[in-house]
Amino acid sequence: GARLIQGEVNEKAVFDRLVLRMPIFGALVKKFNTARFCRTLAYLLTSGVSFVRSLEITSSVLGNTLFREAAAGASAKIQKGRQLNQILAEHEAIFQPLVIQMIQVGEETGKLSSMLLRLALFFEEDVTATTKNMSSVIEPILMIIIGAAVGFFAISMLQPIYSSLGNI
Repeated sequence: GARLIQGEVNEKAVFDRLVLRMPIFGALVKKFNTARFCRTLAYLLTSGVSFVRSLEITSSVLGNTLFREAAAGASAKIQKGRQLNQILAEHEAIFQPLVIQMIQVGEETGKLSSMLLRLALFFEEDVTATTKNMSSVIEPILMIIIGAAVGFFAISMLQPIYSSLGNI
């Protein structure tokens, strides 16, 4: 049982790494998980949950394994006295420099939760705009693919008819 679960976790981690490396969807997944990370952490900190516990809860909310591991690891490193921006800088493959810098400003000014909320709004708007743009690009491509499929089937149906008429 435990070996099977470990295998599933490893497969999910490999899949999540592959998704993050995909050209268009990778950036979208990063932005979505960053927005979820920032919003959840901001709400938990605002409601008075301890910083370490907030990071633990946030890690359980995130869908991507890499983001989940970064948040869970951050909770352990926060207990040792490190700052969140330094910890997230170690995960520069998934957290953009903007996120790290804004969190650093939030920590220095003592307004981390409001800064996280601003980051969440920024990335959520970016994800919304990207998905709207993707739908306007995907629709014509789908129309071309469907048209080509219909044309292929029409030709494959009519060609035997014409070839049999030519033999008569």
